[in-house]
Amino acid sequence: MAPRITAPDDDSMSDRTTELLALAATRSGTVPPTIGVLAHSFKLLQPFLTWAGALSLQGQLEVREHEILALRVSHLCNSSFEWDEHTGFAREAGLSEEEIEAIRQGSLDSPADQALLAATDQLHGYARVDDETYALLAEHFSEAQLVEIPMVVGQYAMLSMLTGFAGIESNRP
Repeated sequence: MAPRITAPDDDSMSDRTTELLALAATRSGTVPPTIGVLAHSFKLLQPFLTWAGALSLQGQLEVREHEILALRVSHLCNSSFEWDEHTGFAREAGLSEEEIEAIRQGSLDSPADQALLAATDQLHGYARVDDETYALLAEHFSEAQLVEIPMVVGQYAMLSMLTGFAGIESNRP
C-alpha cells in the first residue's frame, strides 16, 4: 500500500519546521515518516517532539522497559512500522531476539517484565489495569515509573494509529 500522507515538500515548510525535522532526524540523517507526517502542522510537531523526547530521554523507566511497552503495544495495534522501528531500539537496549519474540507472544520470564506486558494488554484493551496487575507493577516500579507506564503505552498506540491512518508501512523486508 502506498502511503496516504507523506512529509510535505521541503519548499512548502517553514524554516522553523525544517529546523525541527533536522533535530528529529535519526543518526543516518533520515526523518522517521511519522515525524515527517506531523510536519504538516507545526503547531502539533513542536509540542509532540518535546513530549516524545521527554518521555523517551527523560523518563523514569529503563530504556529496556520502555521498549518492552513500545513493542507490545505496537504488536497489539498491528503496526508493522512501529514494531520494526522499535525492534532496533530494543536490541540496542539489550533485549535478545528471543525476548523480542516473547514480547510478541506476550510471555517474558521475569515477573516485572510480565507485569509490563499484562499492563500493556489491559491498557490497550480496556484503558485500565486490574488490581492484581497494578499490585504486581507496584512491587517492581516506583510511583513515577507507574505514572509513566500508561503514558508510554498511549504514546505508541497513538503513533500506531497514525501509521495505520497515514498508510505508513515498514520499509524492512
